[in-house]
Amino acid sequence: AYLNGAEGIVTGPGSRVSDCTVSKNGAGGIAAGPGSVVSSNSAYLNTKSGILAAEASTIEGNTAYANSLEGIVAGPGTLVRKNTVSGNSAAGLSLAADSPYMGNVSTNNAGGNVVLGFDLGGNYCGGGGGCL
Repeated sequence: AYLNGAEGIVTGPGSRVSDCTVSKNGAGGIAAGPGSVVSSNSAYLNTKSGILAAEASTIEGNTAYANSLEGIVAGPGTLVRKNTVSGNSAAGLSLAADSPYMGNVSTNNAGGNVVLGFDLGGNYCGGGGGCL
């Protein structure tokens, strides 16, 4: 999804978004409904967040960089693992307090590398603030 005036991809509840590239959209890159799986995507240079998933979702194996807001935003109870986020203008990972995260790489994000969330370990954060 490229150069859309709003979000690149928007889904309803229980959806799967995999193996997509979303860039230069007028709002966020991917906005997934509750209970969705967002995996193996690349989201960059979007006007808002790269990837956003509502509650009880899984965000795994994505790359989100150089977005105008957060790299990844996760709703309550959303598992966030094995993602790479860098160079975003806000936080790399902006998570609900009860969202577990593990095995992520978050570097050089202007708003910090991780905001909130429940650290399960194996994360690397550098160049602009450590992990929680």
